Amino acid sequence: AILDFYSNISVSSLQKSLTAVFDKRSCKALTHSLAQSKADLARLKAVATPGARTMLTAPTTCSKLTLNNFEFLVMIRLMLGVTPVGQQHMPTTCACKQLVDGEEVSVDHLFTCAKANRLGFKASHNMVRDILADRCREVGYVVDPEHRFEQFDLQPELVVSDFSARQYLVEVAVVMPSAASYNGPASREALAAAERRDADKRRKYQVLAQTLGSEMCPFVVERFGGLAKSAEELLNQLEVQPRRAAAPLPDGFTAHQYLRTSIAKAIHVGNAELVRLALMKSRAYKLQRALQVDAFN
Repeated sequence: AILDFYSNISVSSLQKSLTAVFDKRSCKALTHSLAQSKADLARLKAVATPGARTMLTAPTTCSKLTLNNFEFLVMIRLMLGVTPVGQQHMPTTCACKQLVDGEEVSVDHLFTCAKANRLGFKASHNMVRDILADRCREVGYVVDPEHRFEQFDLQPELVVSDFSARQYLVEVAVVMPSAASYNGPASREALAAAERRDADKRRKYQVLAQTLGSEMCPFVVERFGGLAKSAEELLNQLEVQPRRAAAPLPDGFTAHQYLRTSIAKAIHVGNAELVRLALMKSRAYKLQRALQVDAFN
């Protein structure tokens, strides 16, 4: 009903603007009343961003761009702030050997423990990177993946050249805004986690970009679906370029919806894969302790 209201052309722009202001204030009050911690507040702000709603509003006419039952379940449970699987299935010990006071391993720990889940971290990251590379090629840009600049000891994930010979250094990152390292600023402002990681990427590649005369384009997304400002700008730029000899868009999708739904699906499929691998590893570690054997060999 709310979406119908904002899309109804018979409703005046002034009425829509006033209603949007009231909705924003109500949402802010509700968010602060529900949050019990900085992590909760960061999550609630993150799920209110436009990018976090992409998979909930995307057309279901293309099986390639829909989630399976497990992926959808993980997405919804993360948005609600509950464990990605039932508590009876959550481990009490992570593969990194962290104990959590006899309770299940926290959701944030599952999404931040690199020691426990290196492969899981790469799942959504690599899918997002590959979608960007494919879209750049579709519009005729030249893409050079993983080009190493030995002099600077740096290797941006994508070096992209457009029609005017401008060069972009693209670096992808996926962050969890409710994690302890981000939930302070993310609890105060939506997308603060993504913007903070964006700034880190820019600092790292600043000298290289200046030396090459290139533009640094971090592409940072949050695990709930939100995108940093520079990621939005890059998508906007790609969306307005005509697709060259590309497969036709699925029924019901505009170029805007197709690209953003592809990115959103990559994030949530990666989240589900991360959860699956983390649980498998934690169970394997538990079995290893029980049998006193190396369960990973």
